[in-house]
Amino acid sequence: MAWASFLFLALVTSVKSTLGFTSCSPSLISTAVFNKLERSRCSSPLALHDMVADPVITDTFHSSSSLLLSLIKKTDPSEARGVFWFTFIASSGGLGIGAKQVPEILKDLDNIKALAGVGPTLGGEELKTSKIATLIYPVALSKKDVEKVIKSVPSCAKISAQGDSTSYMASGGYIDRADFSKALRGCNPLAIRAVFDALSEGKGSYASPTTIDAKLEDWRGKGGINAFAENLQSAISTKLSSYLALAFIFAIVADLCIENAIQGWFQ
Repeated sequence: MAWASFLFLALVTSVKSTLGFTSCSPSLISTAVFNKLERSRCSSPLALHDMVADPVITDTFHSSSSLLLSLIKKTDPSEARGVFWFTFIASSGGLGIGAKQVPEILKDLDNIKALAGVGPTLGGEELKTSKIATLIYPVALSKKDVEKVIKSVPSCAKISAQGDSTSYMASGGYIDRADFSKALRGCNPLAIRAVFDALSEGKGSYASPTTIDAKLEDWRGKGGINAFAENLQSAISTKLSSYLALAFIFAIVADLCIENAIQGWFQ
């Protein structure tokens, strides 16, 4: 359930605030409390009493438990119905737009998987990327294939002139992914897609000419293939983060609607 994540986050935040941490992990919080317990040397009832009376311990658990109880308390049916309708109506427009993106996302991932083993390849050494890349690309990228694409990318003006896209973004000078692929016929399709993903920074099917020129200059110069690999990794992270954020929003809204519907009409 989505609320479980909120409860954990609320608990961690409350403990952090009480212990005076501005930036720390839950493990650091538990270590701080443990150190308090260890210093108490609970070898006698008196030591145990002193430990329990320690303001750091008591304030931490008191604030945390109070926050948790406030989050999971039973809601009045009329209030729950109001929250349900507000959440349902307020989120319907945005979620409707988001829901339309889901089939497009799945279709795009299927299209990428379909590129495995398609088209010419120079083979050779695999491009070094993290395991996260396997969530997007079905097979390892050939370093030579990627280098060939980077070397062969024509100017943005030429891509636009030879392209077929008539979209608003394309008319504004942005490079459409389909036009980019068309300009690189003869290169490996999966490598073409990976290069475009890095150029677009994982943000969609269009790339800014300014970004393209800057990144290509870096990849063809001092940065080389290592700079490309770093940019690709960043693009993949951005892409996956957007997918997870969309799924998280859906889960939160669904949880709010379902829980308040239950408390509002089915108690």
